Parts: sequence; C-alpha cells; structure tokens
Amino acid sequence: MFHPLTRDQVWDWIAPAVPDTLDDLGNNIFEAKWAAPVPALDIELLRDTEGVRILGDAFEPRHMPDGIGLRFTIDA
Repeated sequence: MFHPLTRDQVWDWIAPAVPDTLDDLGNNIFEAKWAAPVPALDIELLRDTEGVRILGDAFEPRHMPDGIGLRFTIDA
C-alpha cells in the first residue's frame, strides 16, 4: 500500500544529513541538493541511511555550480 511521505517526515528520516534543499518530486521521490562546498559526510550519511534508495547517479544541479544533487526514495 502506498503511503506518501511529507517533506518534514523525510527531513526527520534522513537526519543527520542536512541538504541545502529538499524537493518533493511526487510519488515519494525526493531530490536533495547541496551547494559547494559539498559536505562529503552528508552524502555518505544519506547513502547509508536505512530505507533510503538512491535513484540514479549524483548530478550537478542547475544554478549550483560544483554542487551535488541526489534523487532518492524511501522504502518505509
């Protein structure tokens, strides 16, 4: 059964990782973005968070030169 997560729930789930922005793309797909300088520990924390499934490769977000973006979903 599909249970949509709110952005607040996702912020709590991925803590202590703290991206600069967190966008809800719909269907429980979220996009976290970090501006440069990117905190490498945050990226690792997000990748290692139980229930988080990274969707695709990291990318450089538009309007964030040298930043990092990751799309993910949470298998709750």
